[in-house]
Amino acid sequence: MRRGSLVAPLLLIALGVAFLLHNVWPYLPIFDTLVTYWPFLLIAWGGLRVIEIGYLFARSRQMPRSGVSGGEWALVTVLFIVGASMWTFRQHRMWFANGGALHGIMMDFGEPFDYPLAPVEKQCAKTPHIVIENFTGNARITGADNLDRIQVAGRKTVRAMQRHDADAADKATAVEIVPGGENELIVRFNQDKAPDRTRVTGDLDITVPRGASVSCHGRLGDFDVRAIDGSVDVDSDNAGVRLQDVGGNVHVDLRRSDIVRAVNVKGSVDLRGRGQDVELENISGPVTLEGAYTGQLQFRRLAQAFRFDGMRTEVKIAAVPGEVQISPGDVSLAQVKGPIVVSAHSSDVQISQFTDSLDLSLDTGDIDLRPAVSGTLPRMDVRSHSGDIELSLPSPGKFDLKAQTDHGEVHDEYGPPLKASELGDGATIQGLAGAGPSMRLATSRGAITIRKASPEEAAAEPPMPPHPLKPGAPPSPPQTE
Repeated sequence: MRRGSLVAPLLLIALGVAFLLHNVWPYLPIFDTLVTYWPFLLIAWGGLRVIEIGYLFARSRQMPRSGVSGGEWALVTVLFIVGASMWTFRQHRMWFANGGALHGIMMDFGEPFDYPLAPVEKQCAKTPHIVIENFTGNARITGADNLDRIQVAGRKTVRAMQRHDADAADKATAVEIVPGGENELIVRFNQDKAPDRTRVTGDLDITVPRGASVSCHGRLGDFDVRAIDGSVDVDSDNAGVRLQDVGGNVHVDLRRSDIVRAVNVKGSVDLRGRGQDVELENISGPVTLEGAYTGQLQFRRLAQAFRFDGMRTEVKIAAVPGEVQISPGDVSLAQVKGPIVVSAHSSDVQISQFTDSLDLSLDTGDIDLRPAVSGTLPRMDVRSHSGDIELSLPSPGKFDLKAQTDHGEVHDEYGPPLKASELGDGATIQGLAGAGPSMRLATSRGAITIRKASPEEAAAEPPMPPHPLKPGAPPSPPQTE
């Protein structure tokens, strides 16, 4: 009787899980992950076949004539072709942006030619809406007081095999300022008019009236917007975004980014998409961050509600007078106002000097809680599947505390009115001190420690995750992947 293999069913399960994750979390970079790590499917396949053969040998069963059948070799060949093709397409997808694959070859092998931009300006109202249209390159938009016109200067880089091709591309891609809708001006670089054998990128310096609002639509490159009293809207396939001194609302939607930094924004900030590092500071309006971000996330002095909805972490806070840092494996909150809601899959969570209420749910990781000393202690509902919990409380204090671990120990370093007791494989610690708020702590596996905190200790900021963000560097010329 021919013995079947587990490889094909497990492969189907893996593909089904991948598509399910994409449906549940659309921002999860399933395609990029498969393109990068598809060789692990071959490794896992080979490993399973080795295990199956070892099992047959250990049971003295009939061994197969070949470790991998002919049909499996055919499937491996198809998998290799598809995986290698996806990887090649991902590495050179910009080839097809303008003019086909030859366009990408020019990017890799052509010579760069630099050209200055002839300054362009157009008169406008004091509060125009400026649109940067389908731009590839770096753009710096700066607001200026007492200005009644838009001014564009800078330079462009043309990559081509021959000088005459670059000259032709330079002539075909003149910058224009054209009217759009009501009170709207469009800055058009005309990069789509470049010949197929060339690629044009720009470095633009755009000066606008301070009362302007700005919409930036890009393909690849950085946007730097400063001193704008109106709103800022950035939509790009791949961009770094730096905003400073913005008077209106900010909306940023990026398919990919290395950094998003916003400082001194009087309106709201809405950030969506995928990226790495994010830094927001001194934001007057609500802040919403949604998508897949894999680097360091830092938030300081947020006057209104903050919400982060990531792939594996969710955080909601009423206001952030202090600082929030989120990185892979760490969530740290200092000097924040509740209600606070934190839900994380696998992270160490540290929260200090917090007020109002805390609702914390954690799958795996340690929890360190140090509520603010002054005022009423916050209500707490803290749950962890696996990890230690440590809570520092002021003495004297008013609270109704009950903490339980199903598999672990409890440590009472606070003293009366708390009392610890064993409960099967776990233990509990509980006590009532005055008419205080309810505090419920629970972990399935881990230790719970309740200790006293001095005012000096409770006021100290917790340790922050390593490798803080460095000061922002000026935008660099855009590069293909």
